[in-house]
Amino acid sequence: MTKNFLYVFILNMITFSTIKSSVFSGIKSNNIKNPKINFCSKDSFEKSYECYDVFCELDNNSVMGNYPADYIYEKSGKCFLRPHYYILGLESFKKGGGTMAIKNVVRKSLKNPLSQGRVIVHSADLIPKKYSAGFYYKLGFRFTNEAKNEVLKNWLSSGGKKENSPAVEGLMYLPKENIEHCLNY
Repeated sequence: MTKNFLYVFILNMITFSTIKSSVFSGIKSNNIKNPKINFCSKDSFEKSYECYDVFCELDNNSVMGNYPADYIYEKSGKCFLRPHYYILGLESFKKGGGTMAIKNVVRKSLKNPLSQGRVIVHSADLIPKKYSAGFYYKLGFRFTNEAKNEVLKNWLSSGGKKENSPAVEGLMYLPKENIEHCLNY
C-alpha cells in the first residue's frame, strides 16, 4: 500500500465517519423517515468506485436556495424538500468510476416513485486542488445559488478543464431536464 493511497484512505474514512455522524444526526432531527445509508461499489478485479447515498423521504426543515418546483413543496408559507436521494460521498478509483456511481444513484432515484429522479449532492472539496463542482456541473447538476452556476458556466465555456476547475462549494441538485444528459454522459 502506497503512502498516498493510505493517506487518501484514512482521510476518506475520517471524512465519511464525520459525514455519516452529522448526516444521521441531521436526519434524525429533521424527521426524515427510514434513514439508511446505501453503499454501492462496482465489484470487479479492480474496484472502480464507492458511493454512499441516503434516501430522504420526509424533511421538516425549510430549505434555502433556488430549487425547481418539482424539488419543493410549500406548507404554512415555508418551502420543504420533496423525497430525494442525497449523495453523501463518492470516491473513484479509476477513470469513469465517479460518473458510473452518479448514474447508478440517478437510476435508483428514477425507479423510486417517491423521489422521481430527484438527486442532491453537496459539492465539497476535501483534497486541495481537487474541485468536484466542475465534475457535477458537467453531469448536469446545478447549484441552488445562481451566481455559482454562472461561475461554472463561464468555466465550461472556456474549455472546462479539470485542472482549472473553480473552487466552488455548496448544494447542487439534478434538474429534471438534465437527467437524460446525466445518464448519457
